[in-house]
Amino acid sequence: MLEADYADKKVKGLCFQCDGKFRPCQRCLENSLQVMLISEDEGEEEEVGDEEQEHPHLDYVEVS
Repeated sequence: MLEADYADKKVKGLCFQCDGKFRPCQRCLENSLQVMLISEDEGEEEEVGDEEQEHPHLDYVEVS
């Protein structure tokens, strides 16, 4: 979401997810599923001292 869109929705009092009127404890009518995929790069292995550090690659995917 662009900063201009965010500011516009905030001024108009709209929900950032469903564009409906925002109210406390709101539940959007249109549900969405958010999935986080975690994978480790198999080709990149480095030995750092006596400890081995892991740096997994994270992808964020939103499904609606």
